[in-house]
Amino acid sequence: MIAVIIARLAADMITMIIPGLTANMVAMIVTGLTANVIAVIVTGLTTHVIAMIVTRLSMVAAATSV
Repeated sequence: MIAVIIARLAADMITMIIPGLTANMVAMIVTGLTANVIAVIVTGLTTHVIAMIVTRLSMVAAATSV
């Protein structure tokens, strides 16, 4: 009896833990990927915008200096 109960509990625990862990892992991976992607996009856009502004300013400066 006790062995059966323990086996049942262990099986229940495992079946409960595995989906929970998987869900947590997936949630963590998705969140991590999303954060990384957003960071990459923001960084890329920022550097791109800064480069464009600098290029524009230098072009304007060159045009005005002439």
